[in-house]
Amino acid sequence: MRYALAIDIGGTKVATGIISQDGHILKQATVKSDTSNRENMYQSVKQAIADVMTDAPVSWDEIAGIGAGVPGKVDPVKGIAVYQNNIPWHNFPIRERLQNDYPVQNIQLDNDVHMAAYAEWKQAGLAPDALFAYITISTGIACAMLQQGRFLRGAGFAGELGLLPSRCLNKRVTLEQATGGPAIQRVGQDRYQDPSITTKEVFDRFQQNEPIATEIVAQTAEALAEGVYSLVSILDPHHITFGGSVATHNPQFIELVKENLSAWALPDQRHILENINISQYANLSGLVGAGLRVFDTIK
Repeated sequence: MRYALAIDIGGTKVATGIISQDGHILKQATVKSDTSNRENMYQSVKQAIADVMTDAPVSWDEIAGIGAGVPGKVDPVKGIAVYQNNIPWHNFPIRERLQNDYPVQNIQLDNDVHMAAYAEWKQAGLAPDALFAYITISTGIACAMLQQGRFLRGAGFAGELGLLPSRCLNKRVTLEQATGGPAIQRVGQDRYQDPSITTKEVFDRFQQNEPIATEIVAQTAEALAEGVYSLVSILDPHHITFGGSVATHNPQFIELVKENLSAWALPDQRHILENINISQYANLSGLVGAGLRVFDTIK
């Protein structure tokens, strides 16, 4: 068996892992991202690679390639990180840099949500013609879709579910501004008149049936369900997997989303209600997907 070196690059941390062809993680490492400039950010990547390869159970000779997930807009054909709002890599040639610095030429680059979606799509084991959608709910809201083993990319910006308009709390905002983790925290701080309230605390209080938290979570679930229903109405996916910290840590929230979605769904759309699940990899799907892409080169 050969292995892949996977990199999940973010504005807070860079995670690396050695991934087997069947999706198992042999070793992991994480370093803090240095976003002060583009070269320091790249040095964070190199440090994470050095950490995971030190005393690793495999050698570079056994590494079939490197898979890297990068936030924001990515050109997977040219191997360029085009634009990110949380790391300073405007048109950064990440593939070329990795090829120059490491003894592998197979470098698979893509948006981090696409990498996570790929891992979840493989895990779902769907029929080849099934349309699969992965929705991440964390700091932001994003989506990636696959069918026939290919991503639906549109003109290059497909899947930005978080940019859909939303009328949550009677304000004209995007879905991300209404339902992302920071939005839940901000509403919680406002409703509780406590600037120390976090998203986690809102959900903890929801679990304890506190009326204010219950109302916040219910309104958020309603707004998110409307956004998901837009996706269902336009693409009619066979399966949806939710990932991201808000989804994976709060399965009852996803159940509320499904309840709201049920109120919208027409009879021919109700199949999706039985085909919604939460990520099996939790916060590791991006890392696993980046590794698996080394072995399964797709467009």
